[in-house]
Amino acid sequence: MELHACMTPNTLKAMFMLGELDLSFELKRVRVYRGEHFAQGFETLHPYRKLPVLVDPQGPQGAPFTVFESGAILVYLAEKADRLLGEGAAGRSTVMQWLMLQMSSVGPSFGNASHFTAASGRDEHYSRRRFVTQAARLCALYDERLRGERYLAGDAFSIAD
Repeated sequence: MELHACMTPNTLKAMFMLGELDLSFELKRVRVYRGEHFAQGFETLHPYRKLPVLVDPQGPQGAPFTVFESGAILVYLAEKADRLLGEGAAGRSTVMQWLMLQMSSVGPSFGNASHFTAASGRDEHYSRRRFVTQAARLCALYDERLRGERYLAGDAFSIAD
């Protein structure tokens, strides 16, 4: 497998998953600060030209398959390995709920909090306040959840973790 990536939290998710499943991969470094993701042809890997992108030469029915977006990569790899998805419909739904919360809230809120804190310095701008507050709320939510459960989706480690 090939993982087209730069060192970001989303790339690390994909790398940790590949490691957790003991799947070998080749890291294809993409230097975003040099605009390499805007090079001719990269849109064939990701139409919006983001990272990470996984290329599996042994995808469904043995044909090469490309997966973009970190959450989709986690689900694809978990399904391929038949692991870390939760047991039964309720277990899988619980895993997906916590995974989707991370994808839709944790990642964007933390990223925006970091960006607007760096951009505004010590000044109290609305955007900085909003995202730092959201990040703190999410940390409190995760702390509360993990006080009552061993892992985010219950007793078993999953892609939500």
